[in-house]
Amino acid sequence: MNNSHSGISISLTSENGLKLLLTEILESALEISFSDFGTIQLIDPNTGDLNLLAHKGFPDWWVAYWNTTSKGHGYCGTALELGDRVIIEDIEKSPIFIGT
Repeated sequence: MNNSHSGISISLTSENGLKLLLTEILESALEISFSDFGTIQLIDPNTGDLNLLAHKGFPDWWVAYWNTTSKGHGYCGTALELGDRVIIEDIEKSPIFIGT
């Protein structure tokens, strides 16, 4: 087995393996895109909600609020509901966020 696959296997068998692996993936994606913040969310197969599994650059209150996102809630929940990418050009004028 080559070293990169071996590292992934070891990561996934450790206690926090998936979270650590997703954090590494996020770090790489942020570096490639020259971004300071980002998240990785996965769909909970039981509820259909998005669960925040890796994040960087967000304050604790934001992470706590968006830890679980349901369909139609916020940017990511809207993308989940529509099954498509959502682009928000002006957050103050977006119907997704008006009144929130």
